[in-house]
Amino acid sequence: MPLIRSLFLNSTAQLLGKFGSALVTLFISGIVARSLGTDGYGQFAIMTTYAAAFYAAADFGFNAVVLRLAGGNEDQVKNHFQKLLGLRIIYSLALIALAATILNFFPYSPTLKLATIVTCLTILTQAVYNSANLIFQFRLRYDLSTAALLTGSLLNLGLIYLLAQGNISLILIAFTYVAGGLATVATALLLVKSLIGKYSPSFDWNEWKTLTAATLPVGLTLIFNLVYFRADTFILSILKPTADVGIYGAAYKLFEIAITPPTFFLNALYPVLIKKFAEDQAHFRTLVRYSIIGLAAFSAVVALIAIFLAPTIVSLIYGDRFAGAVLPFRLLFASLPIFYLSNLYMWLLILLKKQTPMFFVYTFGMIVNIALNLYFIPHFTYVASALITGFSEAIILLCTFYLARGWWKIETSGRNEE
Repeated sequence: MPLIRSLFLNSTAQLLGKFGSALVTLFISGIVARSLGTDGYGQFAIMTTYAAAFYAAADFGFNAVVLRLAGGNEDQVKNHFQKLLGLRIIYSLALIALAATILNFFPYSPTLKLATIVTCLTILTQAVYNSANLIFQFRLRYDLSTAALLTGSLLNLGLIYLLAQGNISLILIAFTYVAGGLATVATALLLVKSLIGKYSPSFDWNEWKTLTAATLPVGLTLIFNLVYFRADTFILSILKPTADVGIYGAAYKLFEIAITPPTFFLNALYPVLIKKFAEDQAHFRTLVRYSIIGLAAFSAVVALIAIFLAPTIVSLIYGDRFAGAVLPFRLLFASLPIFYLSNLYMWLLILLKKQTPMFFVYTFGMIVNIALNLYFIPHFTYVASALITGFSEAIILLCTFYLARGWWKIETSGRNEE
């Protein structure tokens, strides 16, 4: 019961936090969409999507690997946290420079490029926040992580609302995201201090090499996963009018919010799975089975409700000018259960130390996704993107299920022979 209670409380804290953050995101999206129209919202979608494409690189899966290496030792976790904080600061600054350089090769307007570069400063704030989450995850205090996230999100919303009363612009919107990120980081770091006492970033090159080597398959998997997850927006922005990006971006923003709950649940579950895998594999298998059933059932209900209410949801948030987003919205939500289950199998394979085959699975998924988008977007625009998103994730789910299924068969066989 204590385990179930802990998982429930931490998952609930994250879900409530995400619910609040999702509401903030929806309000921001609605304000921007109604203020700037489909073309302006398309530029907004490009700006935020481009910066977010580098978040996975800044994350690089370090937290999951550090927790596994620390093995539940609090002193080890604190020591790794300080070194990880230093690593992510340097790493994210390099990523910001890389993002600004790559942006020169995209055929965007000077205003859009400048706004995107400003938004890319959130790569640093997101990286530091992810580092703080290492402590929150280890202590199972996701209520504190939620408090930090909501602080920044509410500041962001307040600033955008004020801008909308006057002359709102893409560049000013970008600065509100940076301000929100700074508020999130400041709150998170203060809360971490309340849990572990004084700390400071540590710059240990040898430790960085060790962590990077241990995390490389996971980090590359996360990056490739995000690249294929965001590739359709960039391909649309190059091959189709900005208004098409705005329509698809409106549908995708809602879908993006809907696929985050399993991440929070698995963040709370993962440290428990590590412990049970080492101590009681029968209990471990039971936890995984119930997680699969719960995620599948919850996502199916959410998908059905969203598909049925799609016209009302889109009109309520974005207005009548975004009626074209209803079809891609429905197509994306039809694939929601696939995303929930593939998320679970990804973390299961990390725990089973199958990072290398998992990396090849996500690489294959990325290649398929990009190739299909390049071929079909010129003919079917964002409708193709929505269908390809679900199809690509289905391939990944089938492959990761196969990899995990092999382990289940071996373990079950071994248990039956005892």
